[in-house]
Amino acid sequence: MCHAVETMHTGKEIACVVYIAATPYTKQNVKYIAQQWNDMINGIAPHDFKVQDTKKVNKQNERKMVGALDLEVLGAQARKALGEGLVY
Repeated sequence: MCHAVETMHTGKEIACVVYIAATPYTKQNVKYIAQQWNDMINGIAPHDFKVQDTKKVNKQNERKMVGALDLEVLGAQARKALGEGLVY
């Protein structure tokens, strides 16, 4: 599933994230989703989010954050929807 961060963040807190459940099957989207999956399992913030706040985001492992979803509880369909197995 693709996600995106607002293009212009004017707030004082971390930017908003939007999850897009339906996306066209294009080479660019497949590449983005595959990279997003790799980043997620490694605890790395997605590229567009890192650009927003380099001081805080680049130093944290999102897999170790309080409340982070344990990826082991996801079924095969959920993992696939999040990008597992996509190759670009």
